[in-house]
Amino acid sequence: VMLNTFVVSAGIFVLRRQICRSEPVAYLVSHAEDETPQPDQPRLLRRLPKEKRGRVLRISANDHYVEVVTMAGSEVLRMRLADAIDEMEPVEGHCVHRSHWVTRSAIVGTERESAHKLFVLLCNEDRVPVSRKYRPNLEEAGLVSKQPGGLAIAVKG
Repeated sequence: VMLNTFVVSAGIFVLRRQICRSEPVAYLVSHAEDETPQPDQPRLLRRLPKEKRGRVLRISANDHYVEVVTMAGSEVLRMRLADAIDEMEPVEGHCVHRSHWVTRSAIVGTERESAHKLFVLLCNEDRVPVSRKYRPNLEEAGLVSKQPGGLAIAVKG
Protein backbone atom coordinates (compact mmCIF):
# COMPACT_ATOMS: atom_id res chain seq x y z
CA VAL A 1 0.00 0.00 0.00
CA MET A 2 2.83 2.39 0.86
CA LEU A 3 4.60 1.63 -2.42
CA ASN A 4 1.40 2.27 -4.44
CA THR A 5 0.78 5.54 -2.55
CA PHE A 6 4.35 6.68 -3.26
CA VAL A 7 4.14 5.83 -6.96
CA VAL A 8 0.79 7.63 -7.41
CA SER A 9 2.01 10.70 -5.46
CA ALA A 10 5.23 10.86 -7.48
CA GLY A 11 3.24 10.58 -10.72
CA ILE A 12 0.94 13.42 -9.74
CA PHE A 13 3.93 15.55 -8.72
CA VAL A 14 5.70 14.99 -12.05
CA LEU A 15 2.49 15.64 -14.00
CA ARG A 16 1.88 18.93 -12.20
CA ARG A 17 5.47 20.04 -12.87
CA GLN A 18 5.06 19.30 -16.57
CA ILE A 19 1.73 21.15 -16.81
CA CYS A 20 3.07 24.19 -14.97
CA ARG A 21 6.00 24.58 -17.35
CA SER A 22 3.62 25.07 -20.26
CA GLU A 23 1.15 27.40 -18.50
CA PRO A 24 2.19 30.92 -17.57
CA VAL A 25 0.05 30.90 -14.41
CA ALA A 26 1.88 28.14 -12.64
CA TYR A 27 1.38 27.31 -9.01
CA LEU A 28 5.13 27.76 -8.58
CA VAL A 29 5.03 31.40 -9.74
CA SER A 30 4.95 33.86 -6.88
CA HIS A 31 2.38 36.64 -6.99
CA ALA A 32 3.94 38.38 -3.99
CA GLU A 33 4.96 41.41 -6.06
CA ASP A 34 1.27 42.17 -6.74
CA GLU A 35 0.39 41.87 -3.06
CA THR A 36 3.03 44.16 -1.57
CA PRO A 37 1.17 46.65 0.59
CA GLN A 38 2.01 50.31 0.29
CA PRO A 39 2.95 51.85 3.63
CA ASP A 40 0.24 54.52 3.44
CA GLN A 41 -2.55 52.21 2.22
CA PRO A 42 -4.74 50.04 4.45
CA ARG A 43 -4.45 46.25 4.30
CA LEU A 44 -8.18 46.02 3.55
CA LEU A 45 -7.52 47.16 -0.03
CA ARG A 46 -5.74 43.87 -0.75
CA ARG A 47 -9.07 42.06 -0.32
CA LEU A 48 -10.74 44.17 -3.03
CA PRO A 49 -10.55 43.54 -6.77
CA LYS A 50 -8.03 45.81 -8.51
CA GLU A 51 -10.73 47.75 -10.35
CA LYS A 52 -12.46 48.65 -7.05
CA ARG A 53 -9.35 49.74 -5.17
CA GLY A 54 -9.22 53.40 -4.29
CA ARG A 55 -9.59 55.75 -1.37
CA VAL A 56 -11.93 54.12 1.15
CA LEU A 57 -14.89 56.29 2.13
CA ARG A 58 -16.92 54.07 4.44
CA ILE A 59 -17.43 50.56 5.74
CA SER A 60 -20.92 49.29 6.54
CA ALA A 61 -21.86 45.99 8.18
CA ASN A 62 -24.83 43.82 7.27
CA ASP A 63 -25.04 40.49 9.14
CA HIS A 64 -21.78 38.62 8.45
CA TYR A 65 -20.84 40.82 5.50
CA VAL A 66 -19.10 44.17 5.19
CA GLU A 67 -19.65 46.62 2.35
CA VAL A 68 -16.50 48.58 1.55
CA VAL A 69 -17.21 51.76 -0.42
CA THR A 70 -14.29 53.36 -2.24
CA MET A 71 -14.01 56.13 -4.81
CA ALA A 72 -13.84 53.36 -7.46
CA GLY A 73 -17.00 51.52 -6.36
CA SER A 74 -18.19 49.17 -3.65
CA GLU A 75 -17.52 45.55 -2.78
CA VAL A 76 -19.12 43.18 -0.28
CA LEU A 77 -16.74 41.02 1.77
CA ARG A 78 -17.46 38.26 4.25
CA MET A 79 -15.83 39.47 7.45
CA ARG A 80 -16.60 41.19 10.73
CA LEU A 81 -16.81 44.97 10.93
CA ALA A 82 -14.25 45.06 13.76
CA ASP A 83 -11.74 43.16 11.61
CA ALA A 84 -12.33 45.46 8.65
CA ILE A 85 -11.76 48.52 10.86
CA ASP A 86 -8.51 46.98 12.15
CA GLU A 87 -7.33 46.50 8.58
CA MET A 88 -7.94 50.20 7.79
CA GLU A 89 -4.87 51.32 9.72
CA PRO A 90 -3.23 53.95 9.15
CA VAL A 91 -6.36 55.69 7.75
CA GLU A 92 -8.10 57.89 10.31
CA GLY A 93 -11.80 57.27 10.72
CA HIS A 94 -14.69 57.16 13.15
CA CYS A 95 -17.47 54.79 14.10
CA VAL A 96 -20.64 56.80 13.64
CA HIS A 97 -23.04 53.90 14.24
CA ARG A 98 -22.71 50.30 15.36
CA SER A 99 -22.89 49.26 11.70
CA HIS A 100 -21.00 52.14 10.05
CA TRP A 101 -17.43 53.44 10.02
CA VAL A 102 -16.37 56.44 7.91
CA THR A 103 -13.01 57.95 7.07
CA ARG A 104 -12.41 61.42 8.40
CA SER A 105 -11.35 62.74 5.00
CA ALA A 106 -14.63 61.63 3.39
CA ILE A 107 -16.87 63.68 5.72
CA VAL A 108 -18.03 66.93 4.14
CA GLY A 109 -20.91 67.85 6.44
CA THR A 110 -23.87 66.81 8.53
CA GLU A 111 -27.60 66.86 7.98
CA ARG A 112 -30.40 66.78 10.51
CA GLU A 113 -33.60 65.09 9.38
CA SER A 114 -35.50 65.57 12.65
CA ALA A 115 -34.78 66.42 16.26
CA HIS A 116 -33.15 63.05 16.89
CA LYS A 117 -31.88 61.95 13.46
CA LEU A 118 -28.45 63.14 12.44
CA PHE A 119 -26.61 62.03 9.30
CA VAL A 120 -23.01 62.44 8.17
CA LEU A 121 -22.66 63.50 4.53
CA LEU A 122 -19.79 62.01 2.56
CA CYS A 123 -17.99 63.33 -0.51
CA ASN A 124 -19.76 60.75 -2.72
CA GLU A 125 -23.15 62.06 -1.49
CA ASP A 126 -23.84 59.09 0.79
CA ARG A 127 -25.75 59.76 4.01
CA VAL A 128 -24.61 57.71 6.99
CA PRO A 129 -26.67 57.74 10.21
CA VAL A 130 -25.08 58.90 13.46
CA SER A 131 -26.27 57.15 16.61
CA ARG A 132 -26.56 58.82 20.01
CA LYS A 133 -23.90 56.51 21.39
CA TYR A 134 -21.20 57.65 18.94
CA ARG A 135 -22.18 61.32 18.63
CA PRO A 136 -20.04 62.48 21.59
CA ASN A 137 -16.97 61.00 19.87
CA LEU A 138 -17.70 63.06 16.75
CA GLU A 139 -18.24 66.19 18.84
CA GLU A 140 -14.92 65.58 20.59
CA ALA A 141 -13.18 65.15 17.22
CA GLY A 142 -14.64 68.46 16.04
CA LEU A 143 -16.70 66.99 13.22
CA VAL A 144 -20.06 67.84 14.80
CA SER A 145 -20.67 70.80 17.07
CA LYS A 146 -23.69 71.51 19.20
CA GLN A 147 -25.40 74.84 18.69
CA PRO A 148 -27.77 76.34 21.26
CA GLY A 149 -31.14 74.91 20.36
CA GLY A 150 -29.76 71.48 19.53
CA LEU A 151 -28.72 72.01 15.91
CA ALA A 152 -25.64 70.30 14.62
CA ILE A 153 -23.36 71.85 12.04
CA ALA A 154 -20.36 70.44 10.28
CA VAL A 155 -16.90 71.65 11.03
CA LYS A 156 -14.78 71.02 7.96
CA GLY A 157 -11.24 69.91 8.49
